[in-house]
Amino acid sequence: RSEALSLYREILRTAKHFHWCDEKGIPWNIRLKEEARKEFMVAKDETDPLILARLLVTGRDCVQQVQ
Repeated sequence: RSEALSLYREILRTAKHFHWCDEKGIPWNIRLKEEARKEFMVAKDETDPLILARLLVTGRDCVQQVQ
């Protein structure tokens, strides 16, 4: 739980730096925050430790690539 919360906070901090808009005129920081929330809500009830570990590793990797 703490790792997931830490990753979520890091995603939100990283998303702050995206100020330009997409093709619909929506700022990327807002869109990224919404997408992150959706992804975390989908995985909220997951109990399999292997799947959870995979999700966390993939999330960290994506954030590091963006940074």
